[in-house]
Amino acid sequence: MWFIPSLPLLWLLLLAPACRADLPGPQNVVGAGTSGQPLFRATELPDLTPYGNLTTLATTINGGKYSFGSYLENDVNVRFYLALEGMDFGMPWMGIGFGLTMLGADFIVGHLYPNGTVQMHEHVPRNQYAPPFPIWNPNDGWVMTAMNGGYVNGIFFLEVRRPLIPDPRPYSHMTLLDGKDGEPQRMIWAYNPASVRNHWNGFFSYHGENPGTKTGLPTEPDQTHGWMAVNYDQKEVVAFYPIPQPVRRVAHGSGMFVAWLVLFPGGAYYSRYMRFVPRWIWVHAILQCTAVALLLACFSTIVITLGRIRIHAHSILGLTMLSLLALQLLGGLTNRSFLRTDLPRTRRRAAVKLFHRTVGYVLILMAVAQVGLGLHILYPIEYTRGNAFWIVYFLVVGFWVFLFIGTEACRRLLFVVKPRPADSSAIEDGPAKYHQMGRHDGIVELSRRQEGRLYPDLKAYDWKSLDEAVANGSLLVVADGRYVYDVSKWIFSHPGGQLILLNVAGTDVTSDYFNEAGYDAAEFTPPPVFPEQDSRRQAVSLLHESEPIASSQISLAAESFTNEASLVLTQTDWYRITRARRTHVHTKLAIMRLSHLLVGEIVAEPQRRHSESDTIVQSPTSRSFDPYEYRRYALTQKELLTDGSAGSTPIWRLRFCLLYPYEARDGQPMEFLPGQCVEFQARVDGVPAARYYTPLSGNITAFDVWVKHVPAATSHAHGVSGFLCHERPGEGQFKIRGPFGQSLLLPLLGPASASPSPVPEFSDSLSRNPSAPSPMLKGSILFVTGGSGITPFLQLLQYLFLPTGVPLKAASSYEPVMPDELRIKKGDSLIVQKHYYDGWSFAVNTKTGKEGVIPLPKTFPRHGPCLKLVLLNCVHSPGDLVGAELIDAALLAYPQQLEVHHVVKTGVEDGCGQFSGFGYGGQLSEAIIKEAVAGAVVPSAYADETLPPTTTAEGGAEAAAPTVPSLPRAGAGRPAFRKAFVCGRPDFNDFVREELENNFEYEHEDITVLSSSSPTTDSGDRRR
Repeated sequence: MWFIPSLPLLWLLLLAPACRADLPGPQNVVGAGTSGQPLFRATELPDLTPYGNLTTLATTINGGKYSFGSYLENDVNVRFYLALEGMDFGMPWMGIGFGLTMLGADFIVGHLYPNGTVQMHEHVPRNQYAPPFPIWNPNDGWVMTAMNGGYVNGIFFLEVRRPLIPDPRPYSHMTLLDGKDGEPQRMIWAYNPASVRNHWNGFFSYHGENPGTKTGLPTEPDQTHGWMAVNYDQKEVVAFYPIPQPVRRVAHGSGMFVAWLVLFPGGAYYSRYMRFVPRWIWVHAILQCTAVALLLACFSTIVITLGRIRIHAHSILGLTMLSLLALQLLGGLTNRSFLRTDLPRTRRRAAVKLFHRTVGYVLILMAVAQVGLGLHILYPIEYTRGNAFWIVYFLVVGFWVFLFIGTEACRRLLFVVKPRPADSSAIEDGPAKYHQMGRHDGIVELSRRQEGRLYPDLKAYDWKSLDEAVANGSLLVVADGRYVYDVSKWIFSHPGGQLILLNVAGTDVTSDYFNEAGYDAAEFTPPPVFPEQDSRRQAVSLLHESEPIASSQISLAAESFTNEASLVLTQTDWYRITRARRTHVHTKLAIMRLSHLLVGEIVAEPQRRHSESDTIVQSPTSRSFDPYEYRRYALTQKELLTDGSAGSTPIWRLRFCLLYPYEARDGQPMEFLPGQCVEFQARVDGVPAARYYTPLSGNITAFDVWVKHVPAATSHAHGVSGFLCHERPGEGQFKIRGPFGQSLLLPLLGPASASPSPVPEFSDSLSRNPSAPSPMLKGSILFVTGGSGITPFLQLLQYLFLPTGVPLKAASSYEPVMPDELRIKKGDSLIVQKHYYDGWSFAVNTKTGKEGVIPLPKTFPRHGPCLKLVLLNCVHSPGDLVGAELIDAALLAYPQQLEVHHVVKTGVEDGCGQFSGFGYGGQLSEAIIKEAVAGAVVPSAYADETLPPTTTAEGGAEAAAPTVPSLPRAGAGRPAFRKAFVCGRPDFNDFVREELENNFEYEHEDITVLSSSSPTTDSGDRRR
């Protein structure tokens, strides 16, 4: 029958095979530590007779002492006895090492713990003057055998056995001298009666400096560590040696520091930037020769101190640097004869100069690492005793980095000549200034070179096929909006590095290649400044119409007017745009090299050329807009929208502006339509990845997106979000194209406006001309969102209820109450220029030309008052709620046309206070959907009305203009529409669609699912 032995007996059974049959085994084992090491708790002192006379290694002024004894066991093993007594203990340790220094000795260390148990471990050196690393588990390579230990009558003692010739282990162990031939074993010892936790959380901290003369001899009190020679055969310490003072080590380190990090960099700096000084070469040579002499002296000092060269990273790197230094001296002496300017330039001279410069800079960089390694040996960075040396090290390295970079930057800025275009100061309009400047000389030079050559096999691209080629691995760029170049030959030689070429692949590099970063700064026109809201203004809720206006009296037609889209760039935007450019004007040689890399041409439709004699002879007078063209943007603003302390997922508002805002394209959309998105492309972990985002405001020149920070581990698409959220404004460039997707409102305008093609609706008259009269809509839109899926709703909300630069009809008259308010008459056309998001806006009256503050409730929404918009927003926690400012503003302006429901999974405090609208706790359910669907009806005041015919500015009825699709008329027998949009995760979308179809009588084709992975929408079983 099997039995389980007690812990002491178990350890005796495990350790017995390690001991010879005629040797005693471990005693007083009471258990095992967490790593398997034996624990001892003796109740009496061992028999010390075999050790002979114990040797006192150290004494304290309070009567404490550190005792040592040893003897041979069967001429194979050495048994050691260590004891501390007469001291105030607080997690004490004591140990011995076999060797000359801490850099390479083998260690045995014992610890006394508060529960009275004693542990012993082997320790391996770490090539530093610091506590060696412990080997906790006996099975990981111990050669010693822990024999006994305890705390008896104020004495902390231990006994261990170690073989003279250890068996092979994973860690190297020293062979000990038994002393029979008269040669003793060199050993070191140390102790600490009150250790504290070290950086690896163990009670094995620094023993401290020796006081007094710091010799470590027993004749000096309170010494904490020392050297000795032991004859195991004679059982005695035959000699004590004074510890070498650290002066030599410090002198070696200080001298090497001065040579490598002061003299050598000084000579290199002088030779590069001070060549205008007469006899500069002599200053360079003197500094370098002085540094060589100093480091040779310091090298000799450390070799004499240690007696040999140990093999580790510091010594290997040092010997490598000495070898390179010898070559550098030879190259420098040879280079001296080649510095003469009266000798012809040869390949040999060029090679010698290149070698000397390259090796010199490599040695300086290696010196930074080498001095750091040496300092880490003397004073490990995790301990505070060397803080002063580390501070000096980082200050000197930082000084040289700053000096070299700063001088190089000033040199390039002040001494490299770059052409600047003439300033058209007489013109105030930014775009007009830009076009007045004309083409850059570099562009003219490139065109001249290209037009004078024959290209029989030139390939035709459009922007879509160009992006496909880049996605397949080609490294293509475009210049002058027309020429396509393969720059893959420059991937390993481009001065700016590979990343720049990878970032601009597939884009137009005209302004980067031929202009400097701020070449168009003179053309910047600050946006107009609008007055701030007056806090004394009355609440807009008092101005809501008490009686609805009959729809027969509603007219949304607007007078003809011109509304030029503003770039809306602030001074901060412009600063960060120019900072992100990092352009450099290339020389004529670089332009010539680029001209030889021509492989294709951008055309409207890709087609092969008809003959080998075709040449590039025509230059386009303008550049047409193409949504598939990737254009580069700068991140200019960044704001965290969610409350991170509430456990919410971070959502950031990011503002992007074109790197070159005045490079507009013909036919470029003036605004984003609701439902449209843009595509971002970024290199995530070196892999190109793309993702679509909904722009909430702005236009092609500058726009805002809201990005949810999703961990990158899920997919490359989500990695784009993490990449964008980690970027800092003004630090990089981003490839963006679009807009893509069909307007959410376009199908509601009638069959004539719905496009059967899945391509983006860029020809849509609404995006081309937002100043056109807005057709009236009658019906309801239910928008169900999950998490960041609310962004398309907010885009639609702003488009319908908070537009700018769009004519709005006055529903009734308004008499100003404050001096800055604008008088309104019923039927006036008002163009809002700024929203205050409290129901008031700053607008201009197109009839009178006057500007002032108006109440939005006195106007009709963009598409009339017969449209009801209902939001059902589902989030995890209240901190995830975003867009409150926009939603509140729309509710204050048009409360009858908007209804809001929020579902918060973690619950809502008191049901309100966090947001406007209705609040529900828990998961989305059928009952909650029912509440939202009940509100998705035409406002009651207009439920029975029919839409009037579209009228002209003069009031005459006529058919809709050709650019505005015909409207479904309630009076023509077509009912008001009922539309639902769903935007969230796939499982969320499926649940909502199923509920709406099965329980709330929504038709399959009236439910549209918006996707973040595609610019199209999923409506029913087809793609749009």
